[in-house]
Amino acid sequence: AQCSLNGQVVPCSQLPTWFWGIIVVMALSAIVFFWFLIDCIRFEEHKTPWILVLIFLPFVGLFLYYFLAKRKRNKVSVKSKK
Repeated sequence: AQCSLNGQVVPCSQLPTWFWGIIVVMALSAIVFFWFLIDCIRFEEHKTPWILVLIFLPFVGLFLYYFLAKRKRNKVSVKSKK
């Protein structure tokens, strides 16, 4: 396989290992982003503000949504099951 690095075509095996780490982190971030976005659309009562936070503050928005909305909702659902 051929990859492009600084405008030159090089074998993909010659790309630095940190490059692949960045690709993996970006892919995982995208997966978590879409997972939280779908979760927000399906379960949140106040969808619009959370969707805007997730879209316009992607990394900070993920943490805010998880700690302020998702965990709170999970605690309520666990208490209601008891």
